[in-house]
Parts: sequence; C-alpha cells; structure tokens
Amino acid sequence: MNGPDVGAGASDDGLEALKSTLCPDPIAVAQGYPKAQFAAECAAELADLIDPYTVDPAPLMAWEADAVLREVVLVPVPGDAAPPSS
Repeated sequence: MNGPDVGAGASDDGLEALKSTLCPDPIAVAQGYPKAQFAAECAAELADLIDPYTVDPAPLMAWEADAVLREVVLVPVPGDAAPPSS
C-alpha cells in the first residue's frame, strides 16, 4: 500500500482535501450516510463486537503491559467468571 504523494509545495486546501480521505468518518451524516444506517450495517455483520459509539468498553476489558516484550495484551477483567468450557 503506497501512501499519498504529498510534495513540498502542497497547498493547505490540497492537504485539507487529502485529510478526509486518509481516515474517513464512519458516520458521515453530512455526506448522506446517517448514523442509523451505520448502526444497521454494523448489526448486520453479526461480528459480536463492542460498539464504542454506544458502549463504554473500559469495564469490559483489562490489559497488561509487558515491559520486556514491549507489548500490551488483553487479559480477563478481574472478578469475571471464566467462560463455560465446551
């Protein structure tokens, strides 16, 4: 994946136009993509993921940092019951 070609002489207007293409807003009401449509399409995916627009994920997740490996991993929230075994 190649990044955009941004030359030293890029104008402010050109950079503003480019900015919106790099990280588009998933809920672009002004562009005719209402929040309700976004929510319906997310629900239709059946991904069973947390929706950070409507649910605070902080109480549902915990993480630990490993200073040696310089990684952060998700861990069970303290006090949560283990999932049933199959």
